[in-house]
Amino acid sequence: MHVVPSAGLPAIQRAVCPTVARFRSSQGNQGRAAGAVHPQARVVAINVTALAAESSEELSTSLGRKPFTRPHFGTWFPLSVFALTRLIDFVMISLSARTQVALTHTLPGYYVYTPTPASPGYLDAITNWDGQWYQRIVEQGYAVTAVGSFEQWAKTFALNQPPLFPLTVRALMWATGLGFGVSATILNLLAGSVTVLLLYRLLEPYAGRFVAGSAVALLSTFVSAPVLQLAYKDGFALMLIVLAMLLIARRRYWYAVVAILALSMTRQVTPPLAIVIAAHAWTRFRGRQDSPIRRSEVAAMTAVFVTSIAGLFIWSTVVRLWLGRSDADSGRGSLASIGRTRFGWFGQAYASAGLLGVGLIVTFLLILVWFAYESRACNWGPEVRAWLWAYPAFLMVGTVIMTGQLRYFLAAFPLLLILVGSPPPHSLPRIRTGIVTIACLVGLALQWFWIDHALIMHSENITIWMP
Repeated sequence: MHVVPSAGLPAIQRAVCPTVARFRSSQGNQGRAAGAVHPQARVVAINVTALAAESSEELSTSLGRKPFTRPHFGTWFPLSVFALTRLIDFVMISLSARTQVALTHTLPGYYVYTPTPASPGYLDAITNWDGQWYQRIVEQGYAVTAVGSFEQWAKTFALNQPPLFPLTVRALMWATGLGFGVSATILNLLAGSVTVLLLYRLLEPYAGRFVAGSAVALLSTFVSAPVLQLAYKDGFALMLIVLAMLLIARRRYWYAVVAILALSMTRQVTPPLAIVIAAHAWTRFRGRQDSPIRRSEVAAMTAVFVTSIAGLFIWSTVVRLWLGRSDADSGRGSLASIGRTRFGWFGQAYASAGLLGVGLIVTFLLILVWFAYESRACNWGPEVRAWLWAYPAFLMVGTVIMTGQLRYFLAAFPLLLILVGSPPPHSLPRIRTGIVTIACLVGLALQWFWIDHALIMHSENITIWMP
């Protein structure tokens, strides 16, 4: 009989338990067959030699010495793609910034808060354009006591930028002692890393590894993806968008409310999430026989819907209560902006081409709605399918057609998945892999064009290109 000390070795006991159970079962059968054998005459022998390796592994795990395990594909692949593409963009921005002119004063259409010399380098180049406004907010706040026509205009424009991104950068600067450019870079690189991880987890349960990985690659190589490492709020806002969608998909509705509130104080693009929660609720209603909906969940989903609509007005309401008037009502996507632009794309199209122009915009939107519920998108999940058309529809109503739309459409990541479709979740289709690879390479080439023509200022003459 082999004696195994049991004190302090619960892992070995768990490993031996199946052997003991099989032994007891066989002994019980033999005892019933013999009939005359006394129970105390039985001899019990337990051999744990065959389980030595397994028991040693469990023991070393219980003692904290875990063997090395390769990171999950859903972790290393998104982070690797994001890191590689951001490194490529770092090189592109650094090369293009060598020919940037000195920016020492405000130009028509371009605000200068911190003057920069010619050929400023990477950390100064990433603060171009809107980065100047965020640096002003970080260092001066919203300057509510501004005097003079220019300062009054600057104050009003700054108030159109919700505070969460600049406040977070300011907190990081305070905690680390780093400058604005470095702190904004660190924050957006962290936010972008979280974004690709969340995006993968949003799609993978529905569509599988190939579609989720393709979404990460296509997002990271989109023409305006360099904004994910600039001193802009877009990367931070995109993280909150994907986080809210993932929380809705996982039925963490009250956490989604918090994410949407944070998004409303970062970028005013929350109303499309009302469509997302409506599509999610409808899907749950259709499957209520298999997964009943509790009353508490109905209340939570209603809260998500209301918060998504109200998010458009939260910051402007804060400004109105703070200053006694609405200086933030003209922000892009706000009701004031929609009225001023006469319903965004639709007003522009009508002014340029009449009803024909409006019809083209409507047709494009209807195509997106059709595609969202066509078989090629069947594996994306109801949240992503709703976002495919809801977010572009919001942009069409609340913004005007300009080159800056390339930056806005970065958050319309389901549009990129049209190239992928909905292959079987566990497949690796060769043709679609080739298509995604070519699309990524083309996207990287277009990123150079976006950086060199929109982001970097090669002269003091403002062109139609802007980031």
